[in-house]
Amino acid sequence: MPSRWCSRSASAAAGAAALAAAVLLPAAPGFAATVLDQRVTVEIRPDGTVREHEETRVRLDRPADVDAWAQYAVYLDDHRTLLAAEGAAVHPDGQRQKVRRRHRDEVASPGDGVFHDSARYHVLQFPGVRVGSVVELETSVEVVPHFPAGSVALLGDDRIERLRVEVRGAGAGWRWRIDGPAAGLAVEETAGGVVVTGAGLEPPDPPDASPGGAARYPVLRYAWDGDGTWAAVGRWYNELLAPLPRAAPAVRERARGAIGDDRRATLEALTGLVQREVRYVAVEIGIGGYRPSPPAETLERRWGDCKDKVLLLIDLLDEAGIPAHPAMVLADGDSRIDPEFPSPDQFNHVIVAVPADAVPAAEGDAVAGGWLFADPTQPSGGARWLGPAVQGQDALVVLPDGGELVRLPVLPAAEGTALVVNVRIDRAGDAGGGAGLRLRGSLAQALLDHADGGAGRGEQALRSIFSALLPGADLGAIGLTPGDGPVPEVDLAAAVTVPRLLQGRGDRLSLLLPAPRSTPEPRLLSDRTEPLVADAGSHVTSWHVSLPPGCTAPEEDELAVSNAAGSFRQTLTRHGEGGFTLERSLELRHRWYDGELLPALAELSLAEHRAHRRRVRFSCPPKESAGAAGP
Repeated sequence: MPSRWCSRSASAAAGAAALAAAVLLPAAPGFAATVLDQRVTVEIRPDGTVREHEETRVRLDRPADVDAWAQYAVYLDDHRTLLAAEGAAVHPDGQRQKVRRRHRDEVASPGDGVFHDSARYHVLQFPGVRVGSVVELETSVEVVPHFPAGSVALLGDDRIERLRVEVRGAGAGWRWRIDGPAAGLAVEETAGGVVVTGAGLEPPDPPDASPGGAARYPVLRYAWDGDGTWAAVGRWYNELLAPLPRAAPAVRERARGAIGDDRRATLEALTGLVQREVRYVAVEIGIGGYRPSPPAETLERRWGDCKDKVLLLIDLLDEAGIPAHPAMVLADGDSRIDPEFPSPDQFNHVIVAVPADAVPAAEGDAVAGGWLFADPTQPSGGARWLGPAVQGQDALVVLPDGGELVRLPVLPAAEGTALVVNVRIDRAGDAGGGAGLRLRGSLAQALLDHADGGAGRGEQALRSIFSALLPGADLGAIGLTPGDGPVPEVDLAAAVTVPRLLQGRGDRLSLLLPAPRSTPEPRLLSDRTEPLVADAGSHVTSWHVSLPPGCTAPEEDELAVSNAAGSFRQTLTRHGEGGFTLERSLELRHRWYDGELLPALAELSLAEHRAHRRRVRFSCPPKESAGAAGP
């Protein structure tokens, strides 16, 4: 499907992913049919339109393939017109069944948060297909591109026996590039085009925690016209904005109500105004997938998508004397754009860039390349928080004379958890007390959004998160208190019991304190050369333990590792003779690890996992009666 900006709130997507990971939702299975033959022809015509023709034959090798290919959807919109779509299924007995009129449908499917757009799907259904059937497809679509560029995915989760992709007909400014792994692909350049072929192409099988997108699945990117620079992409976007009425009296008046003497406070106030008062809704028809609505219209109706909210905030800031610009970015937790191939279709989100010297900077700000970035699409956070899906991504700051590509910062302090557990161990070895958990950033925001879905959903999410962070513990009633700081925060509290926490007999007593591990398993990093994606953030766990009367607290100890990937520290301190505190803190400073960062991450992972396996040992006076675990 072509890129559509803002078809879903970036912060909502990131928060949903964070919440899904926290409550341990299973990943969706992939598919592995066999593509017997796939031929794609892209013809760039003299009038600037594009004809996309595809012929595909797929053998269904397992039940999951039948579910995946029982119907096929062709994406269309006001700029994509269906010219032809034919299909048939050849069953294992040799019978060939064509797709009839009754097996076709036209379906409109706006994205999440989209009130209306021109997106629709022409659906071909293949009733009766079963394992061993071969699905045959032939489609043609005419495209009127918004920008003279496009892309073709060269590989997915299915095996491809034969592949041929041709792009032809381009003139001035023709350029192409294969983004991602190109093993098994042969490339032949032609006049104004390129042909990519392959045979026996296996679907990628990267190790766990590998990046997705083009890093895993190769993509042929192509473009024509223009000078092939990011500045040209910026000029294209400026041309889209040029016809829009700006600096409307209603916008200027609304801004004046929030302007103060402190420019930083004004930035926060105006960003918060757009976040609170303009709810996320999109209407995307034709060029509306890229061009925002006039700011006065967005302000009056009090809804809009990311680009609507961005342009409104820019006009509000302009009235306050604070310069600001749109910044295109890819909101995706495990993919990146190809910075070597300028095109706007690699982005799916827009945020705001303010010159860093235009407002006083605060610690923890999203500052990079001389710019301070803010995201008015997020439901909260003001100008102090960028969701993790855009952290570390390349953003195109759109300037009056073009554009500038800037790598956004990673903000580990804005994402993370802080768990504090206070327990007293009794003579039977059971521990009881209470726990407090502070969530910060996208997980906190996702939990607040999730709790709005009903008391049952909220309670389930709370218990799932606590159980993931305190494996083996029994939880009582859980309370939730939203924070009021600039970054989304949630405080949770619960009564906690940990049965049989204390193990051993006599003087050979020990306990293993349950806690989450935030680094990847060491096995994933042993001799690894492929990039790895992890969640940047700061995580602290503190156990305050009171031992049974007469027991002697363990000796104090400390372990610390710090390198380019982040830091890990564990300290054990005594408080009196009968108690101790064990604190573990971890900071991961990146979201994308490759090159020299991989062995640095491996060092952190080994330190954290070894510390978590280490039992705390101490002594207690013997009991008069033996037989029970504990002192």
